[in-house]
Amino acid sequence: GPKERHIGEAGLDLEVRNARNTVRSVKRFIGMHSEADAVAHERDFITCGIDSDDTESINFAVQYNDAYQTFRPEQILAMMLTQLKGIAVSNLPSVARPSCVLSCPAYYTQNQKQALLNACDIADIQCLGLLNETTAAAVDYGIFKIKEFPDDTTKPGAYVCFLDIGHTATTASIVSFYASEMKVIATCFDENLGCRNIDNLLLHHFRDAILKKHRIDVFENKKARIRLTQACQKVKTTLSANPVTSLSLECLMEDIDVHFPSFKREELEELIQEFAEKYEMLCQRIAQQFVNIAGEDISSLPVELIGGGSRIPIVKKITQNVFGSAPRTTLNATETISKGCAIHAAMLSPSYRVRDYKISDVAVYPAKIGYFSPIAPPAAANQRQLYPFLPNDINKIINIIKPGDVLPKALDISFERDENFDVFTFYDHSGDGVLNRSRVLPNQLLLNHSTVTNVGGDASAIENVISRHNKVKLRFKVSLVGSIDIASAQVITEYDRYDATEAMQTDENSEDAPPQEKKTKKERKTSQALIERHTIKDGMTADMVIQAKALEKDMCAQDALVQRTAEARNSLETCFYEYRYKIVDRDGELHKFTPPESVTKFDSMCAEASAWLESEEGEDANLEAVMSRLAPMQAIVSGAVARMRNFESLPISMTEFEAKLNAYRAEQS
Repeated sequence: GPKERHIGEAGLDLEVRNARNTVRSVKRFIGMHSEADAVAHERDFITCGIDSDDTESINFAVQYNDAYQTFRPEQILAMMLTQLKGIAVSNLPSVARPSCVLSCPAYYTQNQKQALLNACDIADIQCLGLLNETTAAAVDYGIFKIKEFPDDTTKPGAYVCFLDIGHTATTASIVSFYASEMKVIATCFDENLGCRNIDNLLLHHFRDAILKKHRIDVFENKKARIRLTQACQKVKTTLSANPVTSLSLECLMEDIDVHFPSFKREELEELIQEFAEKYEMLCQRIAQQFVNIAGEDISSLPVELIGGGSRIPIVKKITQNVFGSAPRTTLNATETISKGCAIHAAMLSPSYRVRDYKISDVAVYPAKIGYFSPIAPPAAANQRQLYPFLPNDINKIINIIKPGDVLPKALDISFERDENFDVFTFYDHSGDGVLNRSRVLPNQLLLNHSTVTNVGGDASAIENVISRHNKVKLRFKVSLVGSIDIASAQVITEYDRYDATEAMQTDENSEDAPPQEKKTKKERKTSQALIERHTIKDGMTADMVIQAKALEKDMCAQDALVQRTAEARNSLETCFYEYRYKIVDRDGELHKFTPPESVTKFDSMCAEASAWLESEEGEDANLEAVMSRLAPMQAIVSGAVARMRNFESLPISMTEFEAKLNAYRAEQS
């Protein structure tokens, strides 16, 4: 109903009937700016409205709770996580707050990964970590085959290439396996190449065919477009196992039946030639990276296909042509990423014991830090254009991550500072990098803005100071998925001061002695600086997450209330549809077990309840109103059923009593 959410399969079943209020492709909109060029492309794949908020983030506009409301992608994802949490809790009642590891595409930026963590927070789920999708599949592959891999990590391991042909993107990773460790050594992707490209090409093909044959345009009707899209997906799936198939839809639009008796695999492969060329280019890129890194022949590299497109014949054919060997499908194409995340969650959780297994990944995006240096020249003229979020006084920029760096990693950088200073962390946008500029705007390149305080310390606490030299050491930590943060800030202060103890002894021993040159002493002091993290514009603030979490809790309570109300209505209907005859009719099995006054009363209550449920008041009734009519009817039904069961069990009880009585008499005699 309008006051209830249908999530997952329940929502998919209602998509055709409620297209305007169905939200899908959430993963594509996470962290996307409303002004990004990619928004126009993504609009073709959704049926609900799109809006933007004060932070210029994408919002989905739907009718909910009898009102027009907007939800951020993080909130929609949190709804799905809440649904999964309910399934987990129902199967594991002892777990009050489930924990998880979420997978994310390799092309996600740090802000998008933070949005995933915000979604977990909104859903009240403890997120133990994030894992790239192909890395998760590699965990599922490698941890169960440790006996097949070498032990010595200083030598080349067993290489395997994982190709994930997903719904919206395709990712390729090469992983080196050892008995106790796995290392991702290369990753490349095409974030706009997926199975939905094939679905979309089929959709436009059959749209043109229907327009030519029946003079109707299915794109003018959302319901018809969704039905045709689902039929095209079925055509794609069927042609993966059969050389020919058909497409039939009854009453697609304007009471017109659509039927295409024959569509061959050759026609499909000709139609998706552009998709095939892009996929081949991606395979060649990852193959070349393997040759450059490992220095081995590409034909020696096993290839595992996963994802929804792994069964498409042309995908298998191209993969075999590029790598020189037939690809394998030993992993569960649709579940392996989830299994890898579950295994990694068990590794990170204190509740489970899992064998030691080290996981390392590679960075895909270059990152830099910027700060003000008093000895550096002024900033370059084009800096403001490249990085509009940096203040004008930032004149020193250095690299901290480059593509291919091993993750996780820690990096120490020292600064000569006597006063508090700002540090900006951001993605490098200056060259021809892999960042998709149609999805990531320049303002979204900023990852962190921190102010390092308490740098100077309390100099007055140390006496006889001649000079002081401050060095601030910042430790940057980069997570397994490339998220960057300042973990600690340490101030190392070196002092040159007079040796007051020696000077005092000289004064006491010889008051008339000639003055001597004062001796200096070097001292070193270490203290902790403070890190003040500023909220960046892109993404949800802490207050927004708290508000969204409270809203999600309220919506869950309303969903439960709607569900209980529906169950109460069903019970009320059962009373007058099933029990009215049994109690009121003289031949009913419960009639003789119901007092006459209760029979008359139950009959009138059934008639009233039936009319009330069909009325406008009954359709919008709340749980309290339904229960006020259901409770007295259930009391009559339960009383009659109890009396009938007692009556039916009486002969059995009497037989048992007589048997015991006879046995007792026999013992006494």
